[in-house]
Amino acid sequence: MTRFLNWWREWRWRNVAKGLLLTLVLVLVLVLCWLGWRGQSRQNARMDDEGMLEEKPVIYLYPKKPQDIHVEVDHVDFTTVYPAYDGGWHVRAEKDGTLRMYQRDGKTLEKGREYYALYYEGKSDLKEDWQSGFTVEKRGYQEFLEEKLRILGLSDREAEEFILYWLPRMERYPSVDVHFVEQSLLDEKVPLRISPQPDTTIRVFMQWRQHEDGKNIPREQVLRTVVRKGYVGVEWGGSEVARNSRIDACTANERCP
Repeated sequence: MTRFLNWWREWRWRNVAKGLLLTLVLVLVLVLCWLGWRGQSRQNARMDDEGMLEEKPVIYLYPKKPQDIHVEVDHVDFTTVYPAYDGGWHVRAEKDGTLRMYQRDGKTLEKGREYYALYYEGKSDLKEDWQSGFTVEKRGYQEFLEEKLRILGLSDREAEEFILYWLPRMERYPSVDVHFVEQSLLDEKVPLRISPQPDTTIRVFMQWRQHEDGKNIPREQVLRTVVRKGYVGVEWGGSEVARNSRIDACTANERCP
């Protein structure tokens, strides 16, 4: 009888210890999940309050002859800029788009380094707009981007660089929603100042998100065909919008209830 009681006490405490350990593990998992949700919510709130993160905007310049050009981007809180941005970029541009930077004196060109584009990332005042756009299945991402970027005026090389950057990220999802921001809105919210002014300025900015059932885009977006003429300036960029962002299918600059 004594041996039985001793075995019972030992078995009981062993299982109590296991129960406590499992409870602690469960509590820890729940805490970590809550912290992750809270962090994502704060990130989305910051996106709503501070505007949209502009990712990978690059600027190309194609003058009709070698030319000195000054470029500025306004109303952006830069997080990354390359080459160095000192009140703007002052460059010598060749017909093929090759760029050479002027030194701080504005008179002497840097030696031994050439660029094909100007690059920046940062926060702007752009807001989401899902009143029009496209819902695209994964199997059609590549064809969709090639077709739409051609309409919007990007060259094959520019479109390839755009696709190489965004396609791997889009392919994480079975389908996505896409909206191309109107150039007039870009010019208002994120002015791009190029001097002398190009004959043709093309600005492509793609906002996109993982598609979610029940959150359908009201109508398909109609894109304006752009024809490149003369001296051309091109910019492309985009922003991936969090799936559970508090802004949904609303017009630009309008918050959903």
